[in-house]
Amino acid sequence: MFDLWNLSVRAGYVVPVGRRLEVPLLLGLEAGQLHVRGVRLVGPDEARTPWFAVVLSPGLAIIPREFIAIVLGLDVLVPVTRPRFVVEDASEIFRPQPIGLRGSLGLEFRFPNRRSRSR
Repeated sequence: MFDLWNLSVRAGYVVPVGRRLEVPLLLGLEAGQLHVRGVRLVGPDEARTPWFAVVLSPGLAIIPREFIAIVLGLDVLVPVTRPRFVVEDASEIFRPQPIGLRGSLGLEFRFPNRRSRSR
């Protein structure tokens, strides 16, 4: 069994494409821990190892009202750490891929200020 937890930080720029559409372009880092537990093995063991990845996150924000947005995102992950997990006979059972993809759909609540209302 494989578990992963992580914390992420991102920064970037939002490209306005009209009054009701935005394209967020973000770059970030993830850090956490990958935890592996042996299941249905003779003498099961477990291992924990650090997880680090660089994340590129383009997206699309649809703004039906000035205080809310529907955000579609795609994360492209490039792991800095790619640990190998093996069983006793040195057979590899898992290794993170060199590039990963993750999709997201979110609801964003906004607090408009004077500057944003002038658009």
